[in-house]
Amino acid sequence: MPSLQSLMIALRSDVRRRILRVLSDGDMHISAIARALELPVSSVSRHCRVLEELGLVERRCFGRTHVLRLNRATEFEAEPLLTALERAGVLELQDDELRLVAPQGRISLQLVGRMFKF
Repeated sequence: MPSLQSLMIALRSDVRRRILRVLSDGDMHISAIARALELPVSSVSRHCRVLEELGLVERRCFGRTHVLRLNRATEFEAEPLLTALERAGVLELQDDELRLVAPQGRISLQLVGRMFKF
């Protein structure tokens, strides 16, 4: 499970947030992501590696073709993430609301994506 710190580092990059947004529509080749973002393939590949190391995306290779997809099974510890968002003044939750958002104490990548709009 990725740490809160690594998630925040990953989401600090506008390019990585844009990659996650593009991948929310479905699997894509790295070259297609690069075209969609109007960036060099080498730059997109480097950012994708960071996302992959954090478990946010999965890479499948077919020869020299690399296809990426969101790893929707990725979860984050809810309490540190929500506490950090509350401290930043971005989110306000009562204890009973926390249980509704994260009943098992974990937050899915999909919910994080909605919070950060990717």
